[in-house]
Amino acid sequence: MTKESKSEYQSYVVNFKKVAYDGVINQNNRKDGMYAGNPWPVRAGETIKSGGDLGRFHGETVAVFEEMLLNIGSIWCHVTIRDEAYWIAKDALEVPTRTYTFSKTPYLAQLTFTEHLPIYENLPYSTPTAHVKRRSIRKNYFKENVVQVFEEATSSAGTFVHVIDNRRTIWINKEFITNAGTVLPLINITGDVFKLAKGRTAVAPVTIHLLNQTPVTAWGRITVQGASSASWARHNYEIQLFKDATTREPVKLKLFDWQQARSKFSLRSDYMDPTHVRTQTALNLWRAILKTDDAYVNTVRDTDFLGTTAGYPVNLSMNGETTGIYNLMTYLDADSLEIDSRSSSEIMIMGRQGHTDKPGLVFSESHPHLDGSDFDIMSHQSAGNKVVRESIYRLTSFIHEASDAEFYAKANDYFDPINVINYFLFVIATDAYDNMTHNNVMYTYDGQKWLFTILDLDAIFMVGRAGHKVNPESKNHQKTVDDQTSPLWEKMKRTFATEIQQQWQALRQTVLQSDLIMADAEAQAGQIKQSVKLDQALWESPANWFTLDYLKDYLPKHLAECDAWVDQLTK
Repeated sequence: MTKESKSEYQSYVVNFKKVAYDGVINQNNRKDGMYAGNPWPVRAGETIKSGGDLGRFHGETVAVFEEMLLNIGSIWCHVTIRDEAYWIAKDALEVPTRTYTFSKTPYLAQLTFTEHLPIYENLPYSTPTAHVKRRSIRKNYFKENVVQVFEEATSSAGTFVHVIDNRRTIWINKEFITNAGTVLPLINITGDVFKLAKGRTAVAPVTIHLLNQTPVTAWGRITVQGASSASWARHNYEIQLFKDATTREPVKLKLFDWQQARSKFSLRSDYMDPTHVRTQTALNLWRAILKTDDAYVNTVRDTDFLGTTAGYPVNLSMNGETTGIYNLMTYLDADSLEIDSRSSSEIMIMGRQGHTDKPGLVFSESHPHLDGSDFDIMSHQSAGNKVVRESIYRLTSFIHEASDAEFYAKANDYFDPINVINYFLFVIATDAYDNMTHNNVMYTYDGQKWLFTILDLDAIFMVGRAGHKVNPESKNHQKTVDDQTSPLWEKMKRTFATEIQQQWQALRQTVLQSDLIMADAEAQAGQIKQSVKLDQALWESPANWFTLDYLKDYLPKHLAECDAWVDQLTK
């Protein structure tokens, strides 16, 4: 019987193989038959001929020499019973156990299907009856037949994959696995996280599966992250790890090549980026730019990421549902910057849109509001802290009130001019327009001199926050720069024009080259190439127009336009 002839038959063979092992007939709580011919009704209404009751051979050892899987999910063995050949159900046998070699290799994959695919609650052949099929699944039981594998087990019986299935796990023969994706770390979150859709906080067990390492288990306090992304079909999450469900004692993990152990992370869905590399490419570029400024590098305490965030591609499973590729991001906050919570002079703030509806109000007042309208205080202090308030007012008053001559002469007493120049040149070079008039992140370790860094890169490379392609007639780099009214950048352009040009030329000759940026993006894409199609089978990005080819076309054109804009600063 072959699969090609299935239109004629109710049942047909989808997998056949020669085998050689002994099994023991087990009829405890069973009543199986034995068949000299076909053990299944191949045609509608056909009667099969039984060879009798298998129970009379209970406990006997038989030789198994063939196995076949039927489309209906049953597995049959061809055995020799007292010199006669019969077909019996494999579930009627106790078989020898096998010694397995385990591989902790998490990856996405697709299943190739019969009509019914056998699955196992326990690893087959790990006990004499573990091979007994508990049930079978049908096509699209898993969305688009994509499964999350988190380990493999190999023995003389073959290789089986351990798969997440709706808050439990099952084993499937690897013969039915195809399109295996890239091996990536797996974040598996179980428990009640459905409340996250309602804007609440969930506390749930979190298991992190790394390549060929013992899984790390903790409890996570999880919230949906981001105001605009909260409405997306695919959420971003903030997650902090703790020792137990009380969430009193944080657990810090030193993952990947990090020097600093961390307990707080973001899980970025990349809902507006089907390539999963856009934000990380920009962050890598920003770190490369920061490294050109010795004064900044010698001051920042975050030796891992220089006061930025970094992303690592992972697979995410929540409540037993395979969700695809996410980016596990380090968290940029006062702790990651190693700001001392006991000191009022160590401060972190972030610029907002301003207290009114007017655009570009960052640094527009000498005494800004610190209630989250002009600025958010992101460190451990409150807006009522006098030392904090006076330190911020010292900076903003200087920017707002200093003459151009005084600003140029004394700027280094308030901030690192090259750092500020790098900040705005990065924003211009990448069209990160959402960071021009707000989202400025600033921090100080002494209450006197401030450093600048980037937090939010959802809108970059002419991609809007909603995943649309930004209209170059209304939001290109020149309009982003020329239409904003930040007094800081206006004064920088007037007083540090020569330094801006010099720094731009230095960056263009080193890290700010389109070929280098593309090489980084392509290298990242290559790491997850085998998984992206599976990922996009699970969900489809609204920004599916964004591709590496788009970026390759955009970068040289845009950087050439920036060259012209920088050149005219002193004319």
